[in-house]
Amino acid sequence: MKITPQPEGTTCGHHETHVGKKSFLGFQKRVCMLCKSTFDDPAIPLGTGYRVTYWVLGLFCSLALLADLQNIIHAASFGASTFIHAVIERWVFILFIGGAVFALKKDAAIRKRNRLGEK
Repeated sequence: MKITPQPEGTTCGHHETHVGKKSFLGFQKRVCMLCKSTFDDPAIPLGTGYRVTYWVLGLFCSLALLADLQNIIHAASFGASTFIHAVIERWVFILFIGGAVFALKKDAAIRKRNRLGEK
């Protein structure tokens, strides 16, 4: 495990070093070795592998939803409850697309903040 000094502005009150870990979406998290509190590391963006994976996952899930769009629209013609049922059946695709968009948007904000900080 790599031990690094804690970043400015994200502290639990202890002056110890923090151990870096990955969050569920692949972002860096810091864990205090004394109190075990966790917090995001606001300066480290996603790695290239994570970013490419999110783009591919979002693209394939979007294409799968678009391929099934005719069935969803057809279900809408039978009423709201049938349309809602058709959307709920495809919740996995919607969840993956939403997660990929969230992760890529957060990554873009971190990268932009880092670029503006360098100038």
